[in-house]
Amino acid sequence: AVACELMRGAANHIDGMASRLAALGVTRLALSGGLAASMERWLSPQTRERLVAPEGDALSGALQLARLEAEAVAQSLRAAQNG
Repeated sequence: AVACELMRGAANHIDGMASRLAALGVTRLALSGGLAASMERWLSPQTRERLVAPEGDALSGALQLARLEAEAVAQSLRAAQNG
């Protein structure tokens, strides 16, 4: 019973975030982590219809974010040198 309540509570939080992201125009969501597969059945139908398979793991996501940040910093430095 406690585990079910924890899953319901977590799903409610995910549904809330998914709803806000949808309002911002996000159309695809991916769950990650050890409970991702188990969590899906607890989510609302609106959240489940936006779910897609993750394109990578947490490490690949972190590396992608680091690359994007490095590119932004490099672009800012180039702009400062030219202006």
